[in-house]
Parts: sequence; structure tokens; C-alpha cells
Amino acid sequence: MTDENDGEDLQSDDIDSRVQDCLEAVTDTCLRPCCTPVSLKRLLLRAPHASDTLQIAELANNPNVATQTSNMPHPYSNADAVDWIAAANESHENRCAYVIVLKSDSDSSEPDEDGDQVIGACSYGKPSAGYEGFEIGYWLGEAHWGQGHAAEACHALIDHIFGRTLACSVWATCRVTNARGRRVIEKCGFQFRENAMVHSVALMGMQPVERYVLDRRSWESLKAWGRDDV
Repeated sequence: MTDENDGEDLQSDDIDSRVQDCLEAVTDTCLRPCCTPVSLKRLLLRAPHASDTLQIAELANNPNVATQTSNMPHPYSNADAVDWIAAANESHENRCAYVIVLKSDSDSSEPDEDGDQVIGACSYGKPSAGYEGFEIGYWLGEAHWGQGHAAEACHALIDHIFGRTLACSVWATCRVTNARGRRVIEKCGFQFRENAMVHSVALMGMQPVERYVLDRRSWESLKAWGRDDV
């Protein structure tokens, strides 16, 4: 992690005030039907809270994380986390963002949020123009890579989309150099569709990516077959 940051970096005493200012004009969406908490075996997906700001900023302020995404800046400041939390809590019927929380007790279906350990974030929204359905995205703090958490969260997002919308397809994208991201996508049942170019905020330019798609019929078949990884 780098401590260098040219952007505004709020101190902890300022964070609650800044988040409140950002949220004054939007509805409290922690209880929105589309973004209700999702409890999984090891994880909890829930709307981000102001108290998550420092954890999010610490995890995201890592070039190894930021350069694998399209929209995350680097360096990543506390102010960036505040802005993301505010945007995530804006009411929007076609978009939803969660923080990924590691349960302190994996046997508990309703973990105590007072001691939440945030390990990353995931979201879904409408894909680029010319594509139907929804697109999912995710990132994890580097210390939590390789433990199956990304696949568990993405499975939940996919089930949520197909279970609560009429979408015929779900899309996912990864950089061509991101072997870990590709494995997560493939574990979720996606099939390669095409190569493309997308803009990376952290790298300040266009980067080659691979686009994958999972259609509803394939998802239903995989669920019916009882595959453990879908």
C-alpha cells in the first residue's frame, strides 16, 4: 500500500460529516428491495455505511487492486471512499452496490455489523450501450485474494439478478492480464464472448479486456444440475 496521495484525504473526525453532507439529497437506501442484505456462507453483502470509509480506503489504495478495475482511481483517498459510499446509496432501480463483509462467525446467518470486516465491494448495473441485461463488477483487498470470496459474492449477485429481474443475460469483464479475475468469471459459468478496449482510471488510458456472458438458460441449467460452483 502506498501512503502517497495527491487528492483530498479526510481525517476520521471529518468523515461522518462529509458522508452526511453527500447523502442529504438522496434517500436512505440501505433498505431498498434491490439492495437488501444478502447473507452467504462466509460473507455478508450489504449497502455501504459511513463507518466503512476507512476500511474501504485502506483496501482500495493499492495499485494491484485499482489497475484491475476500470473506474477506481489511484491513489485512492478517504474522500474517494466517501464519494463512492454516497453514490452507492443513491436510489436507482437498475444499479446496486454492496460492500463485501467477512463474517466473524461463519456459522452465523445474521452477523453483528458493529464489528464488520469489510474486504471489498461488488455491484451490478446496466452494461455498455449495445449490450442487454446487467453487468457485474467486484474487487477485493489483496490480502483476501485466492480464498474463494470473489466467486461466492459473484454467485450471489448473479442469483440476485436472475431471481429478481427479467434479464436474459449477465456480463462480466476482466483485463486480459488478470488471470485471477478470469478464473472467478469462469467459475461462475460465464462464457467468453469477445475482446474489447475499456478506459482505466488508474492507468489513465485504454486497456484490452475480455468480455464474458452468462445467459439465463445456462444459469438455470447449472443451478438445476446442482453444481457447487454456481
